[in-house]
Amino acid sequence: PLLILFAPSLQGPSAWDARVAVDGPGDVAMHLLLTGLYPFVPWCALAWLGVMLRLHGAAMQRPATGWVAAGIVTCAALLVHALQTDVPWAAPTSPNGQALLTFFPANPPFLLAASTGVLLLWASGAWLARLPSLNRLGRLSLTVYVAHTPLLWVLNRSIDSPSVTLSAVLVVVLTLMWWPLAALCPDSWRRWSLEAGLKHA
Repeated sequence: PLLILFAPSLQGPSAWDARVAVDGPGDVAMHLLLTGLYPFVPWCALAWLGVMLRLHGAAMQRPATGWVAAGIVTCAALLVHALQTDVPWAAPTSPNGQALLTFFPANPPFLLAASTGVLLLWASGAWLARLPSLNRLGRLSLTVYVAHTPLLWVLNRSIDSPSVTLSAVLVVVLTLMWWPLAALCPDSWRRWSLEAGLKHA
């Protein structure tokens, strides 16, 4: 949304403690709208993108191509800048304000990268649909999302200053490992998933 583009300070500091601390109802409201981990603004932008793709799929192909091109060029330029200036290209939080892409809060460069990834996946939908057992992974997406968090925490505690190569390898492994695990997961185990719990809640 334009709000975070022109007034990024409204999203609060890029520090974990500040984004989870609550002192009263006012903080709860602000965290839900702007300053929490997954506030309505700006995450509604990705929800809006999903709605547009669902409603206007074919008509979105040309603007999506332009957006993806702009996203790839911008992300590449930011990566080169990060390497040249020795600043973090992407980080969950950036208390010192140096990281170019941040997740908490989701700043404009991150939203551009995320939406570019969404559009690339959307464009690859027909090919992805033919991959064996990928739909089984899709039925466990929430469980996978929650399960990967402690793994990242352990890696963060275990590895000091990982190299770019090691970081890239870990990202690829932690991304792809869930596919075969979901394919091999017996149906009887799925009743313990978060999706099953929400279905029966």
